[in-house]
Amino acid sequence: MYKILVRLLILSLPTLCCSLPLSTSSRWIIDEPTGARVKLVCTNWAAHLEPMLAEGLNKQPAGRIARLVVEMGFNCVRLTWATYMFTRFANLTVAQSLTRLGLEDAMEGIAVMDF
Repeated sequence: MYKILVRLLILSLPTLCCSLPLSTSSRWIIDEPTGARVKLVCTNWAAHLEPMLAEGLNKQPAGRIARLVVEMGFNCVRLTWATYMFTRFANLTVAQSLTRLGLEDAMEGIAVMDF
């Protein structure tokens, strides 16, 4: 799951060479090499619901979702995480979560779509 999220975040940047590294100058986020101000245009990706995974991975591959995010003009993704993921379900694996919800097909899809 970590690999998918990292790749999604990287793919969601319009151009890697112009987006990293970012830093701050006073109240502004800037692109260090050019000094240009960067405006983050973020979208939320729900991951706090019962499966405790980024929603939609059972419907579309992560790469397709990342392309849609970019096509819609976003350059940043905020992932939502439920507190109970860290307090009560630390040992719950992705496979266990999907099996518990009867989403075995999604498990196969995620395995196939794993970069």
